[in-house]
Amino acid sequence: SGRSANVVALFDIKENSNVLQIIGKYGDLTQNLLKKGANVTCIETIERRAKVNLNRNKSDRLKMICTSSIFDLDLSDKYDYIFMFDVIENIEIFKDDCNQKEDIENLILKYSSMLNENGKLIIGTSNKFGLRHFAGFTKNANEKAFSMLLPKSSKINNYLSKYEIVNILSKIPDYKYKFYYSLPDYEASSVVYTDEYMPNENSSKLKYNIYYNKFNTILFDETEVIKEIVKSGAFDIFANSYIIEISKNISDIKFASFNNFRKKEYRLSTIMKNGFIEKKAMNEYGQNHVKNLIRNIDLLNKLKISTLDKYDNETIISEYSNLNTLDIFLCKVALNNGKEELIKQIDRWYDFVKGKLIISKNVKENVFAKYSIKIDDKLLSKMVFVENGFFDIIFENIFYDISKEKYIVYDQEWFEQFIPAQFILYRALQSLFFHNKKIEKIVSKDELYEYYGINEYISIFDELEEKIQNDIIDDNVVSYFKSTYDSITTVEGLNDKIKTINFYKEIIEKQKNDYSRLEKEYNNKINELNIIKSSRIWKIYRKLSRRK
Repeated sequence: SGRSANVVALFDIKENSNVLQIIGKYGDLTQNLLKKGANVTCIETIERRAKVNLNRNKSDRLKMICTSSIFDLDLSDKYDYIFMFDVIENIEIFKDDCNQKEDIENLILKYSSMLNENGKLIIGTSNKFGLRHFAGFTKNANEKAFSMLLPKSSKINNYLSKYEIVNILSKIPDYKYKFYYSLPDYEASSVVYTDEYMPNENSSKLKYNIYYNKFNTILFDETEVIKEIVKSGAFDIFANSYIIEISKNISDIKFASFNNFRKKEYRLSTIMKNGFIEKKAMNEYGQNHVKNLIRNIDLLNKLKISTLDKYDNETIISEYSNLNTLDIFLCKVALNNGKEELIKQIDRWYDFVKGKLIISKNVKENVFAKYSIKIDDKLLSKMVFVENGFFDIIFENIFYDISKEKYIVYDQEWFEQFIPAQFILYRALQSLFFHNKKIEKIVSKDELYEYYGINEYISIFDELEEKIQNDIIDDNVVSYFKSTYDSITTVEGLNDKIKTINFYKEIIEKQKNDYSRLEKEYNNKINELNIIKSSRIWKIYRKLSRRK
């Protein structure tokens, strides 16, 4: 039920909003709209789906309309939001003798007239030239790889490119439109960009959680290829899907991200608007986590650590900054100035961490005891513990003002008292190298581990990181994504399978050859025996044998 929750959070659907949903399918979006307290009218053309939706979402705020045609339906009400997901690519299903582009235009015109003055029509659709289609993704098992890129012969999944969609939208009078580029797609948004806020090639958010269908054969890792597309300035053309807002008053949303992998009590939405960023709990279970963030902000201020974050009631509000984050700065330093300058800058950050978070001599009550991790006393004695363990004060969560040589932290959700400073360094380096592979051309992660003397701690830090993540991560969500990863066939995987098949084919061929040889030898022996049996000597032998 969480798949469409992020779209509902993106547009901040308010209680008692009047929402029209065109084709409700099996009720996932309907459910999340109702959870926000919206009044939902759902149009459905298949009675079976309407029954499933109504059974799933028993609410007096849900009205179901079954109709044979979404084109002929006339409604007198006005709506705050109209959702049209998975409709425009399948429009030929809803109308005979359909002219796809012309009828999409007519459908948008028809339903946009049902919006109130500030209402929004929200379209969700996959992109014909989405990167995953080039990677080998297909939506249905009977579709051939790359068929999405070709002219379609069926009535379903006839995706359009951004260029084609813009041509349609430009013909809609009186309304503006805005594209949202959702990754991995609009149905399971992890991160959302807009034309006002595009990713750069080093953005950690580009390492999003991909998923495919089990029957897909995938040619490449799209999260690596997307970085090259971003660098070339073609991100909007190859984004996997689009969320399109049509309204007289377009939202000021620039960017959004969602914590899909977390347990429900830790899930937050992060929405960037003009001049500020809002962070809210995704559900009622997350309110305690927001309170922890508020406590952390107060502590950062007490420690005189500059932060962009403030709060108002149960919303975290952060100033927008044009500064580069420290990880981007370090990447540039490494690539342009080399290893020594990179280490110099990391040293400076490390001194800041140890100085501001206050080194503690009390190591008896520490984070390892909390998570029941056994550690050698000698190893423990070498660690430098900090009292205020903001262990996510890593490079990507710090803006760096080069002119003032000043660090400005943000997004400090996590805190553990009495944690090793070396663990914070370990996490910072792990994240830096995970999201920025190019640095490895200059220096390896292991070299920096050795330079900072933390090699001997790595296994224990790995265990601590795993236990912390186990507290945060939703195993069900992880299992879902992992099952798709494990079942995906890659080109490399196919090559391995072909090698295995060829190996056994060689064994079978050898066995077949051995069988043929033995069969031939057997037949030869039988022939020789038959010759002997037919000989005069054999006949004499047989007679003599009988006499005996």
